[in-house]
Amino acid sequence: MIKKFIITPLVILVVLVQIFQKGYAQTGEAISNIPSKEPAFCGFIDYEFKVEGEIAEDLAVLNDIRYMTLIIREGDFIVQLYGDNVGLEDHSNFFDPYNPIPPKIRQVFPTTRIFLSDSNHMYIVDAANKRVFRNESYKVDDDEIPTAVPLGDSIKILNVMCYGYKAKKRNGEEIIFYISPKYRVDLSFFPPHTTARAAFLTKGLNGCIPLKTIRKNSERKIEIVATRIQRKNFKKEEFTIPKSFKILGYDYRR
Repeated sequence: MIKKFIITPLVILVVLVQIFQKGYAQTGEAISNIPSKEPAFCGFIDYEFKVEGEIAEDLAVLNDIRYMTLIIREGDFIVQLYGDNVGLEDHSNFFDPYNPIPPKIRQVFPTTRIFLSDSNHMYIVDAANKRVFRNESYKVDDDEIPTAVPLGDSIKILNVMCYGYKAKKRNGEEIIFYISPKYRVDLSFFPPHTTARAAFLTKGLNGCIPLKTIRKNSERKIEIVATRIQRKNFKKEEFTIPKSFKILGYDYRR
């Protein structure tokens, strides 16, 4: 079955500057538009993140969340948050979104989101009570989604050269993505008017999956950095809602 997954309202996530690559990123074709010899990514990426700024201490107390895992299969994906009680080296033992997470791990709602392209819906999974929700309060309007443009710098993450892109939201938040054309989704799997919300669907990234994301506003700075990448083939039935689960409407817990 699937492994530890998800995305948080804080997040909808190591530096070596290379002079030559920096100049290329500034003057050459946009990296996101360069074809890759690698097939569309199918597998999982582990991330670690940290928060700095005025609200960092409050967030640490409330959330106790340190890690994120993104699982992708064609047009389906899962994203999940978890805390320090699950080490990255052994979290794969819990890589099933439909089994309750060990109770000693403190989690915020929702712990797991799963997007299924067949239904064009992102569901919030409440595994402990065998139910999923189709709607939540955290929504992003299409006109609020910024377009990322080349930033002109590059860094290495997990020995992969990544190139910077920057986007700025209407509320003033600045988002910097570091991407490589080696790791991207096949956008043809996503409906034209998809309800999916994921960093790799940001306009301008052309499906490239950020290996590092920096989100900054006046109150805080969030850094999300990939710590492990593994290609893996999944079966379609691993990305389905079990028949024993109820599908409900609005997630009132939030």
